[in-house]
Formats: sequence, C-alpha cells, structure tokens
Amino acid sequence: VWSFTTTDVAEDVPVKYGGGTGETDDPYLIYTGRQMNEIGATPDDWDKHFKLMADIDLSSFTGTDFNLIGYYQSDDEREPFTGVFDGNGHTISNFSYNSGILITESTGFFQYVGGTDMEIKNLGLIDHNVVAAGGNNVGSLVGLMEFGDITNCYVQNGHISGNTRVGGLAGRVYVCAITDCYVEADVSGYTKIGGLVGENYAGLIKNCSSASDVFGTSKIGGLVGVNEFLM
Repeated sequence: VWSFTTTDVAEDVPVKYGGGTGETDDPYLIYTGRQMNEIGATPDDWDKHFKLMADIDLSSFTGTDFNLIGYYQSDDEREPFTGVFDGNGHTISNFSYNSGILITESTGFFQYVGGTDMEIKNLGLIDHNVVAAGGNNVGSLVGLMEFGDITNCYVQNGHISGNTRVGGLAGRVYVCAITDCYVEADVSGYTKIGGLVGENYAGLIKNCSSASDVFGTSKIGGLVGVNEFLM
C-alpha cells in the first residue's frame, strides 16, 4: 500500500531593505548605508514607514553619489516623501553632498518632504556637510518641507551652505511643526539664513535651540532666518 504526504513549501520571498513591509506596524528596517541609499532610489516607497536599526556612516558616498529622499525640481516636477522615518535614537554620520555651483531648488538628506502624516523623528545627524552654492532651500536634514512634523532630531558639527533659505536643520518649512530639535553647525548663504531653519512660513517651532555660527547678507537669525505669516 502506497501512501503520499504532501507538504506545503513556502516560496522564498526576497527581503526588502533589512526586513519589514513598510506598513505602520511593520516598518522597513534600515541597518546599512546601502539600504539607506536605496530609499532615495525607490519613489514607490516614499509613502512608507521606515525605522533605523543601527548607527549609519555614509562616508563612502561623495559628491552627489547619495540618492536624496524625495524629489523637487519645480512646482510641476516634484514628488515628496510622505511617510514616516523613525531614527529610533540612532545617528547618521558623515553625510556629504556637494552640488557645486549648479542652481538647485532643494538640497538636503531629505530633498523634499510633505503631507499631514509625514514625520521624521528621533534622529541624530553628525558631521554632515551639505554644499549647494547655487541652491535654494538647503538644509542638513530637509531641503523643502510642506506640512508634516520633525520631532526630537538634532545636528552636531554640521556644515551647510547655499544661496537662499538655508538652515542648519531645514531650508524652508511651510505649515509644519518642528519640536524638541537642536542644531550645532556652521550655516552660510546669501539671504534667509538660520541656525535651525532658513525660512519658516506659518509653522510652529517649539522647544528648539541652535548654537550655530550663521553667516549671510540679509535676513539672518541664530534660530530662524525669517518667519512669515505667523498665526
């Protein structure tokens, strides 16, 4: 008498990033600089949830090698990161991005972020060097932000330079909330230059501080270069 037993065998499913599905209760896990760089190259994931699982050193990326997260070229050519990035108390160090004298509209680790559910939180940036001599909206963490929150983030030993709307943490924020953040950096540009934020439009900045050296020609502030349309 012959008998047969069948066993269900699960197909191998490739692991994306360091694991997870990108959902609220199962975020994508980030362990390495390579996995971090994949985020910027994958716009389909810019509405997902991410969680940093280790301190990351990005010194191997130079010039414009690193894929900035989010995209902004103009009001007609843009796509924001709208998800959640939880630094989980970890740091990203030695991020370097140099666009030279090219005229750019947004430069930062996150180039363009926004949306009412977007949040970047619990993240430290150490020894970041962002150079955009011809750039508008330049920041160590975020270049341009429209809606959303930045919470419990900091910059240590940052070097950020640009043209207009340059900030140690973010270049320009629009109707956003920045809470419990601080910056220690050298920040320079032409106009609207701030230790924390270059230009804050109708946003809330709460319990934040800056111990930055700020250089510019007009509209310069230790914390914010210029506040507009405050409630």
